[in-house]
Amino acid sequence: MQNAKTGADIARQNLQQVSFNQQYAKIYAPSDGFIVRKSGNVGELANAGSPILYMNAVSSNSKWILKTGVADKEWSVIENGNKASVSFDAFPGKTFPAIVSKKAMAADPVSGSFELQLQVVFGKEQPAAGMFGTAAITASHQMTGYSIPYESLLEANGKTGFVFVSDDQHTVKKVTVTISAITNNVAYVEDGLQGHAYVVAAGSPYLNDNSVIKVIR
Repeated sequence: MQNAKTGADIARQNLQQVSFNQQYAKIYAPSDGFIVRKSGNVGELANAGSPILYMNAVSSNSKWILKTGVADKEWSVIENGNKASVSFDAFPGKTFPAIVSKKAMAADPVSGSFELQLQVVFGKEQPAAGMFGTAAITASHQMTGYSIPYESLLEANGKTGFVFVSDDQHTVKKVTVTISAITNNVAYVEDGLQGHAYVVAAGSPYLNDNSVIKVIR
């Protein structure tokens, strides 16, 4: 009888241990959605806290995040909570409100840019994972200067570059500018464009001082 009682006690303890472990053997999604990636398979060992399944929510009320990279000078004037407007090719003619929810504290070692995360409010629209968007952020602090297309720059060397400008839309002039930052398709000019009305955005390699141009609208 003593052996039987001991065996029953051990069985009950094993049952409690299995029941406890079962709580952590099941994965529950925080909301309705779909699995976009699986990093573990049946029979594999995983470290504690390691993600196994990556999911995306399908509700338009979910916290959708747009990730973007900015230069160090832009990063310094943007704060968490700054408002932004975001547009997507998938929703032509529409803009969506967003706020800056996270700022990276270190630059990406490959691109050299600083990542920002924007929390976008889609309202009744249904987005999808992997969409590309364009964001305009209202920074907390003002940043003086000009933004021009990257193609406008000529013979850039460090912080110095050259661009062609026009004041009458008929003739052009080559001027020296001071570059503050360069991102994907935009160059930010700190000095050199004051007093000039227009910047040549295309065809600059074929121009000289006082070249005659024709503006195509």
